[in-house]
Amino acid sequence: MTGKLYLNMSGNVKHTLEYRAADGQIVSFEISEDYLVEIRESALPQNKDDHPDGDAFTRTEWKGLRQEYPEISDPTKGKDLYGIPDKLLNELRGGIIKDSGRVVQGDRIVR
Repeated sequence: MTGKLYLNMSGNVKHTLEYRAADGQIVSFEISEDYLVEIRESALPQNKDDHPDGDAFTRTEWKGLRQEYPEISDPTKGKDLYGIPDKLLNELRGGIIKDSGRVVQGDRIVR
């Protein structure tokens, strides 16, 4: 099974709070600047027509690429919102700063 983990890497929790389910919990982690730069540089838009080289791919090929690379999610809502394919979750784990995990309660972050 393949899927994506959608993450807000902007540092602004507002977008995440807007989409949280009524009983949902948000966990926050800090990530290294190097990892964030890597994601920004490799992320693909959801729609191939929004990429300068998108015409070189069929829609099926583009869908396959989005399973290999991070996906830019909701660019109209804010920057640094990404879908991370399950194949890249180990890289994500490596980009998380040790002991930086926090739980968001209401609209504030607590330990």
